[in-house]
Amino acid sequence: MKANVERMNVECVDPVHLCAFYRRRAAANPRSCVDIAVDCLEPAVVRAVRLGGMPIGGIDRSGERPFQVMEDPEGNVFRFLAR
Repeated sequence: MKANVERMNVECVDPVHLCAFYRRRAAANPRSCVDIAVDCLEPAVVRAVRLGGMPIGGIDRSGERPFQVMEDPEGNVFRFLAR
């Protein structure tokens, strides 16, 4: 049986720095994806790009909470979710 964690909420001061921590953890399991809640998507995306991340597509505003799918420099996927 396969199980997936659908969401993990972490309150933090610096979500991009915390994401770097989880990126290192995700290297051991490339199928993991971390959702990071941020107050504003655009600044989080800009900062992640400056650190070597890459957005995948554009911001998805079709659901209840807008989100941006990202890829870190090693190809691990994570998402920024608007609070």
